[in-house]
Amino acid sequence: MVVGGVAELENSENYDLLQKILIAANIDWQKEVGVGAIPDDEEIDLLRELLNSCCSQIMVFGRSAQSLGLQLKEPINQVFALGDHQYLFTRSLSDIRDNQLHKKNLWEALQIMFDL
Repeated sequence: MVVGGVAELENSENYDLLQKILIAANIDWQKEVGVGAIPDDEEIDLLRELLNSCCSQIMVFGRSAQSLGLQLKEPINQVFALGDHQYLFTRSLSDIRDNQLHKKNLWEALQIMFDL
């Protein structure tokens, strides 16, 4: 599952980058990916949302754990487990798109998350 802000995910350059990220991670983005686009000013309870989901790996772009109802300090670009789910919190797609170091850091985290 991919989670990010609505404006972030609706941007065509960011959407293209997201597709490239998923393809690089050997994920069929048309079949295997659920996208949660959340308005920037809205908070959700991600754990409750995941109860009826088969997603086990969650990538969060540009959102804090607190805005998703998780009471933890998320490490940026570090994969961690919480319950039956694996999480990767990273920078916004816009920040990643414009910065080579952010791309490199994300790629290193994806390699761990998806055994690449």
